[in-house]
Amino acid sequence: GAREQYIASGFDDYLAKPIDPEALGALLRRTLPDQLQETAAPSTNIEPMEGAKPMEAVATPVPVPVNPMEETPGEVSEADADAPLLDTALGLSYAGDVMELYQPMLQMFVGLQPEKAKHIAAAYDAADWKTYAIDVHALKSNALSIGARSLSELAKNLEFAGKAIGKEETTEEEKQAAEATIRAHHAELMDMYEAVAAEARKVLTKTP
Repeated sequence: GAREQYIASGFDDYLAKPIDPEALGALLRRTLPDQLQETAAPSTNIEPMEGAKPMEAVATPVPVPVNPMEETPGEVSEADADAPLLDTALGLSYAGDVMELYQPMLQMFVGLQPEKAKHIAAAYDAADWKTYAIDVHALKSNALSIGARSLSELAKNLEFAGKAIGKEETTEEEKQAAEATIRAHHAELMDMYEAVAAEARKVLTKTP
């Protein structure tokens, strides 16, 4: 995965987007030399992993969906049916519970949605799965950063399907399954993308 690639390239650790402030704080306390840290560090609910030392590469848990494509390129995990399209509490947590930071994230998501949706649709229509994977990768991260977990998970599933098609080690049968996955769920992705943007507009309208 991405973390292994960064560690192999000489990085000390890796933290996936969207950034959890508490996880980031715990990571910095593990990696920064003692002389660069404050004597009284802010409290956190995330404790350093047992045995972790400064500059030691250790995994940091973050709330992201499991990658179903590691097992079968044609599978799509089921999203929580009760999950809201836009979980503002989750999105706020990624903004440090600061509404002044969360609002611009929502505004950017809403403002970019029409053009980004066109790019994704164009890649789909052209069966350009490499570009499609890149575009839904960006959507995956942007959606989760505002609290749209279900959209992020669906985008992630389709991202891995697109990537699987381009891998040399993927069998022809797996490539066909991956493409079938994209074609079966693309319309759902686009509808959900538009619905999340609509929910974000409602939040922005209600926010003073």
